[in-house]
Amino acid sequence: MSSRRTAKQGSNRQVLREREIINAARLVFESTGFDSASMADIAARAGIVEGTVYLYFDSKKELMHRVVAEWYEGLIASVSNGLARVSGVRGRIRFCILRHLRVYVEDTGLANLMIRELRRDKKFYETEIYSLNKRYAAFMTAEILEGIKQGELNSDIAPDVVRDLIFGGIEHYAYRILSGRGGLDIDLAADRILGTLWAGIAAPKNTSQIALEDRIARLERMTLANSEKS
Repeated sequence: MSSRRTAKQGSNRQVLREREIINAARLVFESTGFDSASMADIAARAGIVEGTVYLYFDSKKELMHRVVAEWYEGLIASVSNGLARVSGVRGRIRFCILRHLRVYVEDTGLANLMIRELRRDKKFYETEIYSLNKRYAAFMTAEILEGIKQGELNSDIAPDVVRDLIFGGIEHYAYRILSGRGGLDIDLAADRILGTLWAGIAAPKNTSQIALEDRIARLERMTLANSEKS
């Protein structure tokens, strides 16, 4: 067997092992949180000895950052792909709201890591996670700016303020999930959040135009939901 082939096989095993550690770490962090998780727990979940984990990651914190970074990258891809199938400013803003609500329902453990661990770190704004968070939030900002450009939203609103109100409101609305006090109908929540917000940011329009846009948005949501099920 050539040395090149041996090196390639060794590299493949290392990549596979690293992936197993990351997957195991995500499960442990999601189920126990950061403080209660240990490298020994992660190693046991991955089926390896604890020392092997340290061959790939220097600390539990570094491993947590890797887990959350990969999660964010998947989330960014999901939003980008989803927005490509939705038309209209209102429909696209609703999609962003709904997708963010899904984070708290489907990835509760990682959402808790972001809020209770990562964002409290004084060096958070120097991390890759913060850069990914900015990329994720930029989708909402872009839709608000597009709404202003198209005349659907009031030109005197501050896009960054509206964006922060949306994400902050969603986090507060979904806190019942983070605290383990119940579930959430995310479709209903998205409609309530957008409906309340829209009254304050939309440019004046006649009622028939608004009704037509609402009907179109409902049809698009039904189509999107059916395509995700198939």
